[in-house]
Amino acid sequence: DGNGRVAAGVLVGTMCTSNNSTGRVRATVLAAKAAVVAAVAEGPSTTIDGAPVAEAPPPSDDSLREEFLVELDNRGAAGELLHIWAHWENQVVDQTCSQESEMFRPALLQADREASLRCLHNLANLVNLPQGSGWFDAVHLFDLYSMSSSFCVEELPVVCAAVVSLLRKSEASARTPKPALAHLASQAAEALQNVGHTSRGTTADDVVQQERKVLKALNCQVHRPSVRAWLTLLCDRMDVLTQRRWTSELQWIYHKGNASAGTLVFHVAAYTQMKPQRMANGLFCLFLILACLVDLEALRPEGTSSSEWKDFFRECQHQGQAPRCSLPSSAMPGMIGLLRMVTGQRLTTLKADLQVVLREMRRISVTTTGAIDASSFGEVARKLPSAHNEPSVARK
Repeated sequence: DGNGRVAAGVLVGTMCTSNNSTGRVRATVLAAKAAVVAAVAEGPSTTIDGAPVAEAPPPSDDSLREEFLVELDNRGAAGELLHIWAHWENQVVDQTCSQESEMFRPALLQADREASLRCLHNLANLVNLPQGSGWFDAVHLFDLYSMSSSFCVEELPVVCAAVVSLLRKSEASARTPKPALAHLASQAAEALQNVGHTSRGTTADDVVQQERKVLKALNCQVHRPSVRAWLTLLCDRMDVLTQRRWTSELQWIYHKGNASAGTLVFHVAAYTQMKPQRMANGLFCLFLILACLVDLEALRPEGTSSSEWKDFFRECQHQGQAPRCSLPSSAMPGMIGLLRMVTGQRLTTLKADLQVVLREMRRISVTTTGAIDASSFGEVARKLPSAHNEPSVARK
């Protein structure tokens, strides 16, 4: 068992059942403290006589009691997924970059991509892909294929039709009828023609041939975790590890995070500025701060002063004041320990992820509609799907 599992048991026993605010805050503090003690490794990096000490790896699920592990498995939120999904993303990075330091280069212009994403939204609704997640999956698959050598901009209509058709087949476990494929292709061609893309008559056979090209380019791996899937995983893990004490707060974080993710995904192609995991980590940390569950100072990036960080945050969020955490400072070490366990990331990584997301939000807000705070960031992509369906974190 070890001290980790024993301490994890404290997480179960210290959750206060009182409904009043004092009891809840006390429960939060105790749970946060227990969570950091439950970690096998020590917390974030510290200094000894002014010299930095390397940060220990994030705590793993091995330090949890059996009931936690069972519930994580039941919710599809086991820690193994963090590593498996991250490995898949790293494979994409290895296959796309010729040099480790080289920045990804999108294969098509932003205007063409945005038109294609709107087209994907219409097609996803046409074939009844899962609301919200279907569009995120289609965009992710489209972005992955657009980075392959077989991608051709002139084939955008048939590419959009093929992407949606493949996802539909994987959902329904059945072949899409040829008349439906032909309809998909014609709808895609019509949508993209409105923004200047002309194409010859696209047939059902064209879509079938394009499906094969997509499958070959992606090694037949149609489903890869989108930023929405990552957000669901993080919220579910937090919900389990806090024994569903923050379910309502996590619902809010999930819905707001997905609204912002929709806008970020619309303007930032996958793997150009950040991987889906990095985007999800940054959004998760951001909305934990806005929900007053994590102190802004606790996620200040290395090499940035406290005043610079607060000014940067206010500038990105267009807020007069930085949010104040509702928890006492004594609870922050536990909260950070819990956050590291939920995400499977080092604190330095989470700080960097948050900073990258904030920078992209600021850039998009300046180049599109002006001042946009995180709580309404998804308004930029109002015509695109938002998170209407409740995630599994909402199901008690």
